Formats: sequence, structure tokens, C-alpha cells
Amino acid sequence: MGTLLATVIVIVHASTGFLAIVLGPVNMLRRRRDAFHRVVGRTWVGLIWTTCLSGLFIVENGITVFHALAVFTIGTVTLALWRIRRGDPVGHAAHMIGSYLGLLIAFGFAALLPARLIQRTAASDPVGLAIYALVLIAALGAWMALLHWLTTRSAKHSAAPNRSEGPESPEAPNSPRLTTSGSWPP
Repeated sequence: MGTLLATVIVIVHASTGFLAIVLGPVNMLRRRRDAFHRVVGRTWVGLIWTTCLSGLFIVENGITVFHALAVFTIGTVTLALWRIRRGDPVGHAAHMIGSYLGLLIAFGFAALLPARLIQRTAASDPVGLAIYALVLIAALGAWMALLHWLTTRSAKHSAAPNRSEGPESPEAPNSPRLTTSGSWPP
């Protein structure tokens, strides 16, 4: 594999992995499971799948336990999606939390092993690495703000009163099912 392509794959892998680590607790720590939870979850799934798939192409040291973990994580995240589609929130949460913990463990090993790129970059350019991490966090913050704005805006439009329905109807403006707005941060 060419050096430029290998570098791009490593950057994509490290960036999406880092963003998935930062984003994961947002849904796990929020009490509400609303439209915002779903779009944040979809973002996290996209990040983790990208992290795993790009990791499969990092073969500089041959096939390692990280490759097996990537395949396993793709499977557990997919099972989590299947569980929630089947109406099993407990199974969904268990698979998502397990996948997140696996991500943290993989990051720990990748960051702590001296021969890994994270260690070499932190030693050779700690300021550059910190600035890159801050830029990623800022981009994620902007994305989260956009998602929050879109989901609360959408909820407000869908909660517009329908004059033909009484106050007890599920579509009434004060219905708890339609309350998806909240304060930022959630």
C-alpha cells in the first residue's frame, strides 16, 4: 500500500476513533431517549464502523488482535442496532456500552504501547497532537449543536397544534411524547 494512502487510512482511523471516544458518553449519560439520542447514536455508529473498517486496512505490523477486535466490534454494534429495532432497549444498551468499553480498551493499548503511532506522535509533536485533538473536539461540538438544533426545531414543527384534536390527543402540544426539546448541553 502506498505511503500516502496508508497515512490517510491511519488519520481516518485515529480521528474517527477519537471522536467516537468523545461522543460515546453523550448518549450513555443522557437520561432521555429522544430524537437527539437517535441522531447522536447514528453519528456514533458511523464513527465506530469507520474506525473499525479503516483499522482493518492498517497492516503495517501484519494481522493483529486489533483486527479481530475491529471485526468483533462491527458485529456487536450491528447487534445493538438489531436489538433496538426488535424493541429490546436493554440488549441494545448492553451491546452499545460493551462496544464503547472495547473501544476504550483498544485505545488504551494503542496509546500505551511505545511502538504505536500515538506514542511516537505524542513524543515528537505533543503540541500538534493537542491542537489536532482540540480541532476535532470543536468540530464535534459544532456537529452536536447542529444536531440538537435540527432535532428541537423538527420537534417544535411537529408539535404544532391541530385544531381538530382535543387536549387529550397524543398530538396535542403538551403531550409528553412530543417533548424533545431540552437545554444544551443535554
